[in-house]
Amino acid sequence: MLITCTLPNSKLALHVSEDILDEVQQKLVDRFGFSEPEVKRLISRIKRAANLVTPEIKLTVAPDDPDDNVILECAVEAHAHLIVSADHHHLKIGHYEGIGIAHPKELKRIFAGDYR
Repeated sequence: MLITCTLPNSKLALHVSEDILDEVQQKLVDRFGFSEPEVKRLISRIKRAANLVTPEIKLTVAPDDPDDNVILECAVEAHAHLIVSADHHHLKIGHYEGIGIAHPKELKRIFAGDYR
């Protein structure tokens, strides 16, 4: 999922694509053992809260984990300023086409000026 921001007022928005939601659903069931009904409810909530983006481009930027390209595709389509991710493949890229990539722990530092 993506959190995008518009500086200087740091208005945050969540952007997702169907490909991202499919991957989230699969990981929650297969890796973390959530039930299908639980995950469907969560995905439904995300869809209500997020901007659903349909990327028109296909990227091959993340060679170590090609599934991570869907995040970048969504970010480009959404005109995102920032991808917030703990995925080491994304963090290794650092930035793409002017879109920053930051670990969630960095948000406090990034937005520190907005809370003074």
